[in-house]
Amino acid sequence: MADVIYNTIEECEKAIATLKVIGMPIPEWITTQHRKLKESQNTGATTKNRKTPIYDTLVANYPYVKMP
Repeated sequence: MADVIYNTIEECEKAIATLKVIGMPIPEWITTQHRKLKESQNTGATTKNRKTPIYDTLVANYPYVKMP
């Protein structure tokens, strides 16, 4: 079966859920793509809102070396 590229994390999670329901193993490429989609979603969430007052406050009061 050719690898399918999912455009959204929701599509990928639906495919994983479907495979679980029918009792098939989840291929490694789906797991890898799901992880990459999650990482890109998390990265987008942290970089989108850098010009907000709450972000400035969090950075100013972050107790560790550098805010990720």
